[in-house]
Order: sequence, then C-alpha cells, then structure tokens
Amino acid sequence: MTRGEYWNAEIETMPADARRRLEAERLREQIDYNHRSSAFYRETLDSAGVKPSEIPEVAHLALQPLDLRAGRQPGQLQKQDRQRRAQLVRSPK
Repeated sequence: MTRGEYWNAEIETMPADARRRLEAERLREQIDYNHRSSAFYRETLDSAGVKPSEIPEVAHLALQPLDLRAGRQPGQLQKQDRQRRAQLVRSPK
C-alpha cells in the first residue's frame, strides 16, 4: 500500500484557524484528563495555582507558572521564560 501526499489529509489541509481551534480543544481535553488521572500533574497544576480551564490554547502554556523540567534549579532559565512570555504577549495572532 502506498501512502498519499498527506498522512492525515483532513487535518493537514484544514485552514490554520480551524487547526488552532482543534489543537486548543485537544489540549483542553488532555490537560483535563491529566489533572483528573495523574497525581503528578494534579499537584503540579494545583501548587502553581493553575486550573485546567485557565489554559484555553497552546500559546497560554508558556504563560503558566509551571515547572515540569526535572532537575531545574530555582532561578534557572527565568530570563528566558520572561522573554518567551513577553514575545507571546506581543505577537499578533
């Protein structure tokens, strides 16, 4: 069997705004699932004071005070985090 031009033509050819809506919907579903099913993610979100409903789209992930990087020292990468957040806030949709 030969594969066509696209792996999933429906998703890969949809308009960008529709794809962003689909990504946001799937992200919300995944975060809700993780919060309900995983003590690690529930503790991480709760300790940061973040509710799953406060992450409405992919770009908002970078704005949340979550630290899922194992072994990260306090203060490490803070400048990069601030720059990334500032860039997201400035960038047009």
